[in-house]
Amino acid sequence: MKRYILLLCLVWAAIPVVSAQDNPLGMKGAKPESAYTFSSSMTYEMTTTTRKGKTSRMSNKYYFSPKGTAVGMEFGESSESGKAAAGIDFMIIDIGQAKIFTFMESKMVIGMALRPDKLNETIEKENAAIRVTKTTEVKTIMGYECDGYSVKNEKDKSDVMMWVSRKRVESLAGLGTQMARAFAGSGKGGQTNYFAYNAHPELAKMAQEGRGILGYTTQSEKGDVTEMVLTAIEPKINYTFKAGDYKSMF
Repeated sequence: MKRYILLLCLVWAAIPVVSAQDNPLGMKGAKPESAYTFSSSMTYEMTTTTRKGKTSRMSNKYYFSPKGTAVGMEFGESSESGKAAAGIDFMIIDIGQAKIFTFMESKMVIGMALRPDKLNETIEKENAAIRVTKTTEVKTIMGYECDGYSVKNEKDKSDVMMWVSRKRVESLAGLGTQMARAFAGSGKGGQTNYFAYNAHPELAKMAQEGRGILGYTTQSEKGDVTEMVLTAIEPKINYTFKAGDYKSMF
């Protein structure tokens, strides 16, 4: 369930933990553009508190291209082990190519192709098990008024409080539009295909309106509480990542 919410937040955040049998990635050859330019960024911090009261934190910064055609991710520091993803400089999801690139500190790059059919299949399985209910709870995150949505998964009995902005968040809205264009779906029952899959009706509505998931809170069966929240937003930046400085591993 947690991976599903992350996927809704920033598309690919869940991909590394998808099981092998539902793996939406392919090991086909892939070559990135020589450079990627980003015009906005958002930073999310994740805090986990164990049942015994031990707390750990980590943050990731996400970069968005002007038209939402690419998203970059820079791993921040982890309170427990320094850099959250040792050995990795940067990650990019190139929506136009439907590929994910991981840029290593060794100046090597690994490219993997997204498999839309498997991605759709994985998400549709999750959609069938979840129930989304708008609550009366509200919260302000980085100036955005957010409504609380309870997202319950009947399969694993999890319950997540998801914080969704009432207003459009341009960076995430552009990303959703590009994903909808890049990956076709069946649109069962007349549902609009958004974020590259036939989304749950309530979640599809959020995507169509350009509203963003700016945080969530969940509790594990062991009693550990995990909270993710937007901590910084830069609506206008001019950052170029030079992918051409890295050599392919394959």
